[in-house]
Amino acid sequence: MRSSLSVRLVYAAEAQTKFEQARSAWNKVAPTISAREGIVFGLTTVGTAAVLGSVVAIVFVPKHFGMPSLMAELGTIEPKFDALVMTVLASMGMAILALGMAPTALQLARRSIVATLSEERG
Repeated sequence: MRSSLSVRLVYAAEAQTKFEQARSAWNKVAPTISAREGIVFGLTTVGTAAVLGSVVAIVFVPKHFGMPSLMAELGTIEPKFDALVMTVLASMGMAILALGMAPTALQLARRSIVATLSEERG
């Protein structure tokens, strides 16, 4: 009976050790997965918003419109929304996303995500 109990204790200790190793490995990988998912979500949101904004601007653009008073004597102009405008809008969105995420990325590069998120702010 004692040998059976000691065998069970050995298996339990081995299982506990393997569990601790797996959790340690997961804690090293999990922040990277979370950060990657956040970056992909942000890029998708910004890209979608830029494309949708450009499409809405193209659909609802007036054929002609008057300029402000300083340039009124030049007459009406015809606005153009082309690939360049869409590229500029998408680039601005990406730059805004990158600048917004830079402080968080730097902080996470210096410390683990658990320590960063669990520290008390005061």
